[in-house]
Amino acid sequence: MVIDDDKGILESVKIILQEEGYEVMSYEEAPTLSEIKRIKPQLIILDIYLQGQDGRQVAKKIKSNSETQHIPIIMISAVSGVEQSVVQSGADEFLAKPFDLYTLVHHVHKNIQVTNVF
Repeated sequence: MVIDDDKGILESVKIILQEEGYEVMSYEEAPTLSEIKRIKPQLIILDIYLQGQDGRQVAKKIKSNSETQHIPIIMISAVSGVEQSVVQSGADEFLAKPFDLYTLVHHVHKNIQVTNVF
């Protein structure tokens, strides 16, 4: 699952991960916690600053729920100096934009455990 309000980044990440064999669901806004529970993604790539939402708050909700807390979250942002707040949100990793897409693929591979669906 990829969540970013920048359509260019959303599409680039989706294409590169699909080329790697992953099934990718992409969102310009964060889905509800109920939807995340229903989809059961194996990993979430989440932008910090979304239209009208703070990705760190989204991550906190995901990580504080017993049904979703196991889902790895890779947070991404073009804003520097946010690493501490990312850690506090419960996210598993942080990548600064712009990032090399193959670095992202490496982090995805590292966090995906069993299947190629997220």
